[in-house]
Amino acid sequence: MVIYSSQAEDMENMEERAEAKAVEKEIEHVTAVDILSQYSEEEKAKALRRLDWNLIPLLGVLYMLSYIDRSNLGNAYTA
Repeated sequence: MVIYSSQAEDMENMEERAEAKAVEKEIEHVTAVDILSQYSEEEKAKALRRLDWNLIPLLGVLYMLSYIDRSNLGNAYTA
């Protein structure tokens, strides 16, 4: 039996799809609870504190820029 290149490629694609499905099934079983359960409460609090210290100033600056932009629209309309 002679296997042509297209048949060989199809077989490779089928194998790749089977591997991808197996990986997807493994990923489905990993949940946020599984990931978070490996950290202590102290480590979770520390990570949340770092996130807060990084996000709050950035969000404050973005909020300020949004307010400045809205006030400039009113000034541009009157000028």
